[in-house]
Amino acid sequence: MKEIVFLGLVLLLVGSSTGFSQNIPLVKDIEIKVPSSELPKEIAAFSGKWKGTWSGGGADFILVVKEINLEKAEIIYANTETDSVWGRMPASSSRITAKVIPGDNPKIQFNRVSRWKTGNTGSRGLYTFEMQKDSKTLKGRCEWPRSTTKATLERIE
Repeated sequence: MKEIVFLGLVLLLVGSSTGFSQNIPLVKDIEIKVPSSELPKEIAAFSGKWKGTWSGGGADFILVVKEINLEKAEIIYANTETDSVWGRMPASSSRITAKVIPGDNPKIQFNRVSRWKTGNTGSRGLYTFEMQKDSKTLKGRCEWPRSTTKATLERIE
């Protein structure tokens, strides 16, 4: 419960100072596990909470990396409601198992299907988040069948 209240305060402060949306739904039981000391620091750096905004007027979103190892990451992805060329996408929150891709700039990657306000299922996006050399920012990319959006994420916790 303390994590939820703290995250709410962080979002309120972040939202009021940067214009970042406060209307991002998150699941209630967020517990971030400390990565193993044996995990390369570039991969361990994913652990925590990140915020970003998709390019082209896209949704504000939060990426929570709850647990990570050399093969997979347990994450929560949550976004605000937004308009797109295909319709209005509601605010949502999903628990996802992402693939970890090691390397000089490691990545986490997952597929996610969008849902529309009309109730229709949208297309499937391939989300990729790449750790930058400073270990303080992620570069995000979402590839849809008809478009690609990008984001730069900053750590919020």
